[in-house]
Amino acid sequence: MVEKIRELLRFFRIKLLQFRIRSTRILLTSGMKSVLVIAPHPDDEILGLGGFLASGLEDGKNRSIVYLTDGEASSPAIPAEVIRLNRLRLSDEVINLLGIPQNHVYRTRMSDGKIPFPNERDYGISSEKLKTIIQQVNPDTVFVTGSTEVWPFDHLAAFQMTSRVLKEIEFAGNFYSYWVWTWCNFPISRHSTLNRNKIQRIDVRPFIKIKHKLIGMYLNEKSANGEPFSGRLPWALLKTSKYPYEIAHLENEQG
Repeated sequence: MVEKIRELLRFFRIKLLQFRIRSTRILLTSGMKSVLVIAPHPDDEILGLGGFLASGLEDGKNRSIVYLTDGEASSPAIPAEVIRLNRLRLSDEVINLLGIPQNHVYRTRMSDGKIPFPNERDYGISSEKLKTIIQQVNPDTVFVTGSTEVWPFDHLAAFQMTSRVLKEIEFAGNFYSYWVWTWCNFPISRHSTLNRNKIQRIDVRPFIKIKHKLIGMYLNEKSANGEPFSGRLPWALLKTSKYPYEIAHLENEQG
């Protein structure tokens, strides 16, 4: 009963957000030539931007992905090392289906659930890893989970780290955040703080089918005890993957 109430509350939040972002602009992605997507865990890149990443199969975008963690803490019912190995395998399979070369995939191996915030231990070492990757890829566009991702905390920590690193290197391209858990967890009391002028929708209608396949690749694989390696996601969150658009929030203006 408690979980059903939680699901209803999540669904209510989602409907309110849909109403608030109605008629926001469509983000034209054709001018993006080199894109770097930063994912706190394997599957965030697909839940938040799977349709957009799949579009690169057609338009020839140079796509790169950084996985900050291996996602090893997704389930207390499975040993962390078993989860890690399987989520690495699953992300490799997803990457192959997306047609992204393995040398465009980076893994920083930060601890799942412990991506450091700027005032925490290991932030300097971790941020330097990310900085080196960004400078190596030299993208014109960067995506990361946003400041509206109030939970899981790794998503917010990823945003803060990326934002700081891009300022340090005086990044001259476009910087966007994307939504994963924002749909379910962003407090209703803060909905009025969202800037509709910076929120844009990516039209992914032609790529919904492949996005669903990619999500299934992550979520349908289970351990011997029946627990999914990628954890159990709320029904309300999975429902957002059926929307014909993905959300990008402009965090800076192009230099």
